[in-house]
Amino acid sequence: MQVRLASSPRPGREVNEDLVAAVGSCAWVLDGASVPMSAGACCSLDARWYVEHLTIFLSEILGDGSRIELHHALEAAIEHVTDEHRALCSQVDRASGPSATLGLIRRRGNDLDWLVLGDSTVLLDLGDSVECHSDKRLSSVAPELREEIRANLLSGRGYDAPGHARLVSELVAAERTVPNTEGLLDRGPRPERRSSKPARFGDDRPEPLPGAAGRHRQ
Repeated sequence: MQVRLASSPRPGREVNEDLVAAVGSCAWVLDGASVPMSAGACCSLDARWYVEHLTIFLSEILGDGSRIELHHALEAAIEHVTDEHRALCSQVDRASGPSATLGLIRRRGNDLDWLVLGDSTVLLDLGDSVECHSDKRLSSVAPELREEIRANLLSGRGYDAPGHARLVSELVAAERTVPNTEGLLDRGPRPERRSSKPARFGDDRPEPLPGAAGRHRQ
C-alpha cells in the first residue's frame, strides 16, 4: 500500500492540532480541536497532546499485522488516553478537554476496512465512481448558532472578530448537552456502525459511541 502524508497548522498558528499517520497497512487522520479559550479548558493538555497520544496507542495496537476490529482499536486507544488525561488533570470532571474526529482505513488483502468518527472524511476511489464517507450528525446541533457563525465568516469577519469567541463557546456548550441517544454521545467513544459525535474527554469512562464504518472489497 502506497501512502503519501501531508499536514500543516492552521494559518496564524504554530502548533498543528491535526495529525496524519500510517502504520503497516493502516492509515489515519486525526482532526484535533482544543477547547476555545472563552469556554475554559480543564488544563493545559491541548488537542496536539490528544492526537499525539491517540496516535501512539493506535500505532501500538494496529501494528504488526493486527486483526483487531477498527472500532475495538479506537475504543481501546481513547480509553487509554482518557486514563492518561485523568492521571495528569485534577479538573477533568469540572471543565472541558480537547477533542478530535478521525478517519481510519486498513488494507487486508482485497478488503479495505474504514472507520469515520465525527466529520472527518474518507474517500474511496472505485474507478468509475468515488464514495464519500463522513459523519454530519453533529451539524444538526444548534443550527441557528452554526448559521450565524457561518454568515459572519462569509461576510469577511474573521476568527478574531468581536463576538466570534462567544458564539463558538455557546456552540460547544450546546454540543455537550446532547444526550447519549440517536448516535450522539457527549463522552468518549466505542464506535459501531452508525454516525457519531467527535471523541471527547468526559465525566466518565468511555461509553458506547457509534461511528460510520464499513468494508470495501475489490
